Amino acid sequence: MKSGLERMRELVGAFARHLEESRDLPGLAAINPGLAPAGRLVFCGMGGSAIGAELVSTLLGAGDSSLDVWRDYGLPFWVGAGDLVLVGSYSGGTEESLSALREARRRGARVILITSGGVMAAQRREDEPLIMLPPGLPPRAALGYSLGGLLQVLHRLGYLEGMPGDLEESLTVLKAGRMPTGLSFMELAQELEGRFPVLYAGDPVAAAVAVRWKGQLNENAKWPASVAVFPELNHNDIVGWEMSSAWRERLVLVILRSGLESERIGRRIELTTGLLADQFQRVVSLEAVGYSALTRMLSLVHYGDRLSCELAALRGVDPMPVTRIDQLKNGLQ
Repeated sequence: MKSGLERMRELVGAFARHLEESRDLPGLAAINPGLAPAGRLVFCGMGGSAIGAELVSTLLGAGDSSLDVWRDYGLPFWVGAGDLVLVGSYSGGTEESLSALREARRRGARVILITSGGVMAAQRREDEPLIMLPPGLPPRAALGYSLGGLLQVLHRLGYLEGMPGDLEESLTVLKAGRMPTGLSFMELAQELEGRFPVLYAGDPVAAAVAVRWKGQLNENAKWPASVAVFPELNHNDIVGWEMSSAWRERLVLVILRSGLESERIGRRIELTTGLLADQFQRVVSLEAVGYSALTRMLSLVHYGDRLSCELAALRGVDPMPVTRIDQLKNGLQ
């Protein structure tokens, strides 16, 4: 029987295949431009079921509607009958997502469901398109399906016009094993062992990736991390590291760069790196590879997923169980 580490490494390694298979998920054929909303697009979900929407939301262009990601019970006050609510729950039983679904129905909004089954699939109404994800995976390891399925839904609605070509480029890069430039994920895992990673992101794409990294380090490696984003971090976060030099050996600064940041942000990154160099044991800058924003994003995502597995291995922890989350859910029942 495979260990939890072997299983998670296998799932992370299947990321490109999952993305490729997401083009043919059951239920996609029912999605067409006629379902596109007159109003807003909202995605409701939590944790591993929501991070795909967080990532995709940064890709919508000037000609597209924005995608608002709601991670809570209910819905934003402004959602109404003219809006489209995409509700995602990998298990189909996430109580926040089910709460959002009930509220969307109450307000008369259009609904699209994305799940692998559970209560959500069982209680689906006839007029609600249902995108079925393959079952049996940890939600965080189903990102290729959930993110890929959402890309397909949005494209079929009439958004993300260039997505098919961008996805092909992404698959080529991922299958070739091309990684962001800088340290290898094995080397960075060694740097992070016993140290606290501070993740800085240079633009909205990298910021969404940083949230994914944090979640993967938390759940797979059972290790904390923090996230901050330029230019906002230049107005607060950089001051927080003016502390005793005794902390220096415990901190690693990782700067995630999609290559899409502005020249002015690039200058801020350069200055910030110089200002903070003495406060951290190591400062690492990683730059995405690829041409399209999607490819750059996914190259950073995949690096972070592999990093979390290697840090789990170094720490001797099983990346599969999430015991405290299970304990919390049991307490809420």
